[in-house]
Amino acid sequence: MELISSDERNQLFESFAHDAFHSELRDDYSVPNEDGPYRAVRGGAGPPTRRGAAGAEGPR
Repeated sequence: MELISSDERNQLFESFAHDAFHSELRDDYSVPNEDGPYRAVRGGAGPPTRRGAAGAEGPR
């Protein structure tokens, strides 16, 4: 993949001819099984580890 410079990126944004409209339709986007980890992180805990992720629980 070829990377572009910051100036080239800015030129792309400045050359847009149309805007995109984004509408949020739901009142709540929560997922019940994510509430616990989300609240823990918001309360100051570190990020949750994924079960089975390398280094998360040590070797099996």
